[in-house]
Amino acid sequence: MERYNDILLKLKMIERGIIPCDDSFSASKLHAALKTLSFTKQRVAKRKFRRAWRNIVKSFKNTPEIYENMKHATGMGLCQSKLTYHQRLYRINLVRMHFMQCSMLM
Repeated sequence: MERYNDILLKLKMIERGIIPCDDSFSASKLHAALKTLSFTKQRVAKRKFRRAWRNIVKSFKNTPEIYENMKHATGMGLCQSKLTYHQRLYRINLVRMHFMQCSMLM
């Protein structure tokens, strides 16, 4: 059943235009997946991912302390070169968990 849910999750992410990721996802796998796309589609996929995690973080605006922690944990507002590995990983996990919750509700 767990494998079935992972497949559904990946399909949901593909439908939304985001490169699917799982627990064993690494930067090299991400770059390999992005290389299969054209430059314009790479840009679109990256923008959709960024939009998704920003919307998730902004959904916590009504609770200021959680919102500030989420902003700090994801590196919101930092330039790409200043992001740490853990901030990038937290972004991926946030988006993944959001899609998992959305697919459970359906």
